[in-house]
Amino acid sequence: KNISSIVTWLSCLGPMLGVGVLLVVMSVMNGHPHEIQKKIMEVESHISMSRYDGKFFPDYLDLMDHIENKYDFKCSPYTQMPIFIQQDKSIKSFLAKGILPEYDQEASKLKTYIIDGLDENGKYQLDPKGALISSRLSAMLGVTIGDKIIVHSPQKYGKLLLQKEEGKVDDVYLNMALELTVSGIFRTGYVDIDKNLMFIHLDSSNELLEQDWGASLGIDLSIPDPVKAEEVTKELARDPYFFNTKAQFYPWQYKKKQFFDIVKKEKTMMTLVLFFIVGGAAVGVAACLFSLVLQKTREIGVLKAIGATPIQILWVFLIQGLVLGTLGSTLGLAGGLFTLHNREWVVGILGNWDRDFYMLDRVPMLILSSDVHLIFWGAIIICAIASLFPALVAVCVNPVKALQSNE
Repeated sequence: KNISSIVTWLSCLGPMLGVGVLLVVMSVMNGHPHEIQKKIMEVESHISMSRYDGKFFPDYLDLMDHIENKYDFKCSPYTQMPIFIQQDKSIKSFLAKGILPEYDQEASKLKTYIIDGLDENGKYQLDPKGALISSRLSAMLGVTIGDKIIVHSPQKYGKLLLQKEEGKVDDVYLNMALELTVSGIFRTGYVDIDKNLMFIHLDSSNELLEQDWGASLGIDLSIPDPVKAEEVTKELARDPYFFNTKAQFYPWQYKKKQFFDIVKKEKTMMTLVLFFIVGGAAVGVAACLFSLVLQKTREIGVLKAIGATPIQILWVFLIQGLVLGTLGSTLGLAGGLFTLHNREWVVGILGNWDRDFYMLDRVPMLILSSDVHLIFWGAIIICAIASLFPALVAVCVNPVKALQSNE
């Protein structure tokens, strides 16, 4: 009897571990793209507008006025480019995004991520001699608010080298860098931005690229409902006003489309694999019931002898399988939720969260009620199906032979 009780409790471990692991994995995999999507929409843009020939918009104000007046969307001009930062005798490469703070602070939520450098009005200051860098870059470069950084333009030096080869210049002058002052430090928690991107004034980026100060490489658009970015993009593309501007529009979904597709496929495959694991756990429940059928063969014969129908005997074992599956699934659900809400503590013990690989500083989480119901009820149904086989074996027990058994 004690052994049967131990086996019964051990059979609950299968559904418990299966449900718990499945809930944790699916919630983290839901949270990963959701957090990255959130960062992209808040720090960058919902829709990016640029020219398909790669050239600059000579006058972005007319385009922005049309978009704001007709569609009531917030707009912010930008110029993004690779740069070199000179530090002592080393050179580090990053991306710089030139923005105009008076427009960007209305079109994006970058200011909500500024951890040092906001004024009394809750806004950041960025002039043509300033720069906003992440806390990660601040630690990497060893600079803070008020320190100077020297920025070089690869494109400008590449152009000079070509001119030198053609004999148009005698030498390449090395005094063409910009000296910028760190005016703010931000932290988004999205490693792809914190590790590689800094923000400078639009005029500074145009100067590094030898473009006119009134030009921009593109325009960021902020719309009321980011989920409809693809629909809005198609609507903007049909606007006759943009036909002669060579403008093209990209929704935020396009920026990380490959990443989102991969995560979606990984989630589907992981769900299938883990449900197979739950199926394996259900085999444990079935094995426990098979053991019970063998131990209770005489009792089953007695029930049949006093008139118990096959359906009644079937339900005896099905209900026991449902109880074991429900108990294991409930414990697994509770354990999974506990693990998710204490995930930082768990990761601290395991020490296996690679920020650069997963692109986020912290372990994400998004618990969907649809996933919880699918996992919980799916595990119970699997356990019920697994318990059906030993129940059928019990139904087929011959009462005469069972009563003659000495076991």
